[in-house]
This record gives sequence, C-alpha cells and structure tokens, in this order.
Amino acid sequence: MTDRTDIAGPWRRMLLAAACALGLATPGTAQQGYGCTNLLFSEVIPSLEGADGTFFRIDPDLHAFHWIDDVDLARLATLSDTLAAQGTRLIYVPLPTKALAIPQMLPIEARDLGYDPDLAASVYGEMLDRLRDTGLTAVDARDALRRQGLRGAAPFFGTDPRLTSAGSAALAQAIAAQIGAPPATAQAMLASLSPSRSTALQSLMRMQLQRHCVTELPPVIAQSYDAPATGLGVLQPAGFGTRRGPAIAIAATEVAGDPALGLAAFVSAATGQRAETLTVPDGDAFAAISAMMTAPGFQTARPDVLVWVNPVWHGLGRRGDQPLAELTAAAGNTCRHAVPLTRTGEATYRADMTRLPLGRGTLAFDGNGVQARRAAFHFLSRDGLRRTRAVHRHENAPLTGRFFMPVTGLWPEGATAVEIALDTRPDGIPSLTFCEEQ
Repeated sequence: MTDRTDIAGPWRRMLLAAACALGLATPGTAQQGYGCTNLLFSEVIPSLEGADGTFFRIDPDLHAFHWIDDVDLARLATLSDTLAAQGTRLIYVPLPTKALAIPQMLPIEARDLGYDPDLAASVYGEMLDRLRDTGLTAVDARDALRRQGLRGAAPFFGTDPRLTSAGSAALAQAIAAQIGAPPATAQAMLASLSPSRSTALQSLMRMQLQRHCVTELPPVIAQSYDAPATGLGVLQPAGFGTRRGPAIAIAATEVAGDPALGLAAFVSAATGQRAETLTVPDGDAFAAISAMMTAPGFQTARPDVLVWVNPVWHGLGRRGDQPLAELTAAAGNTCRHAVPLTRTGEATYRADMTRLPLGRGTLAFDGNGVQARRAAFHFLSRDGLRRTRAVHRHENAPLTGRFFMPVTGLWPEGATAVEIALDTRPDGIPSLTFCEEQ
C-alpha cells in the first residue's frame, strides 16, 4: 500500500530546522519502547512514535488543515442531487487521520511540531458542517472512531494507516445511523457477530518503520467476522447489470475498504441489508468510485445507497473538474445525444463538435468492452489550436472502457472537433454521446 510520506528538499530541511530549534530528539536518539531511531528525520517515512506503539506519519497525520473548497463542495452536491434523482442516496464519509481520531495517543513532540489537536478537530467539524449545509449526507467519522478509541479499542493499527476491525465496526455503525438503522439495533446486530479468523496483513508502513527500530514492531492482524446478512463483500464493476446490485455499495480506499477489514460485513450486519465494497489497491479518492460508476451496468443496477469513504487528505480537486464531472455524468441519465465517430487510426477516433451546445456538458466515450486504461481527448479550435485532456485509470483499477470528459473551459467559441486516442486497440465499435449539463 502506498504511503505519501516523502518529505524531500526544502520541506525536510524546514522540519529538521524546526525540530532542532525546539530541542527535539536528534538523529540517532532512541524513542520510547521499540528502540526506534531517526524516525522524525527518516528519508522514507518521517513519523513520530506515540503511546502503546502507535505511530503517526508527519504527512498526512500531523497536517491539521484538510479541506473541501467551495467549488468542489458545489460539485459534490451536484453529484449527490443527480444520484438522488435516479434513486440512489449518496453518503459521504470524510475519514479522519489517526491524529484526528486518537489524539490521546500523540506524543508531546506533535505539539512541538505545531500540531494542535483542538484546531484540527475544529477544522474537521467546520468541514462537516459545510457538507451538511450544502444538503449532503455526511458521516462524522472522527467522532465515531474517537469514541471507539476512548473505549479502549484501537480504531487504527498502530503500525499501519488502516482501520482495525474495531474501527471498521464503529464506522459501520455511524454509516448505518445515517442510512436509518436505530443505534441500539445496529449495536445489537454488531454485537451478535462472531470472529471467524485472523489474517496477518502486509504493511508497507510497518516495514518502513521497522528499518528504524531495534525491537520487532507489532504485526498488523485483521480479525474477520461472520456476518449473516452480507452479500459478496467485494464488489466488481462487471457485476452491475448481470444481477441485482447491492442495496448498499461502498467505494473506499484501502484505509477503510481493504476486504480483510470487513467494512461491508459490518454495514450489512448493522443495517440488515446487502452491502458490498469496491476498493482499488493503492488508489486515490476517485479510483474505486470511478470504476464503480462508469461500469456499463451501473445505470440498470443502481444501489439504493452509495457510500463514499474518502480520507480527508485525498483532496477532491487535485485533478481539476474532470473526476467529479465524470461521476455526475455517469450518475445521471442525460447522455442521449449520439455523436458520430470516425476511426482515424488503430486506436484513434475523431468527432465533429460544431453542432453541440457551446462550452457546457460532457462527452461520454464508450469503448464497447475495450480494456483501455487511458483516453486522451484532443480538442481542436477553429484556428487550429489544440488542447489535450486525458483520463487515466489507476493501474490496479478494474477497467470499464468508459470515459467521460467535460467540454467546459476550452475556447469562448467552443471546440470544432475532438480527437480521442486510446492506449489500446478496441475490438468492438466504440460510441460517443453528449451528456447535457445537470
């Protein structure tokens, strides 16, 4: 699992200067119970060791400001409204960092480095209020995980960024409450589960930390539970349209969605409904949900509830407007205007855009089963200018062969044509449609 923990160049020098100025441990000094040295100044995973073998990465755990800006908030609300119009309720889960969820485990050095738990909690709370004020259904995952930690059941693994089974159960109960399950009922159903087996998980973070520690660090052990109401548990996009979709579909990163953590089983037990999870190993905020919603059968086998579990450090606007515009177009039912395609090469196509609405809407390219991972849209102007926008699917993501690209932000007079280049040759006959603006 990939950790975004590199602090290089000026950032690492600033951290070193700040630590020295504050009189923190210098390189080579042992820390707490595992004989760990040089953690703060690690080239691979700058981090701090907290209480009871709980390790916090400087990035992202000790970042206090995680935010959704107004533009992305509006786009997320549009996605929610579009899904609702088609019968699917969106529940957004901003998953907190370890430091947000279990601040009581932080070492004193965290404050010396500028991390203020109260300020970080305030920022998270304000973000949650803004989500709800926009009309979105949002889960207070921080409160659910914090309460679990205060009860003595660690919601996160000490040497890994993923949730424990206890954390998954707490998160599932909070999700179930938003779906409508009475808290007492959800708690009773979760309590009725029995552990079935334990699984030792591979952990990149633990391996990186171990290089700095003399004593062997605790392994990452996931506890599985039998859930009487669970469905397949791991959702595959190809399943949409071939059978009845799950009542509750969960799109998540590995932090919460790793199949071994059992989030779907817990949600299923807490709600009494079939729940399934789609996770892309090493994926970002959009890897799983894009694979889920661009699947050809999503339109015909929609879930009643779509739960999007996204860590707060995965910003929604990092890749511009395309990812959320793609989800909105895939969620709706407005991609009806066929746009003729002309094949110009082994894996290239061209379409005229002069008759399409000016500067608004989205193009939907359907590869008809093609296993393409990348589609480049080359927009052409009347003056012969070219602007390229590309959609990249994560290397571990299931491929659906469908790509959505907004036509906004080009030229005032719009584009006259688009050339679409795939990274593999299609076997079938692709199609292009225009999706009206939601």
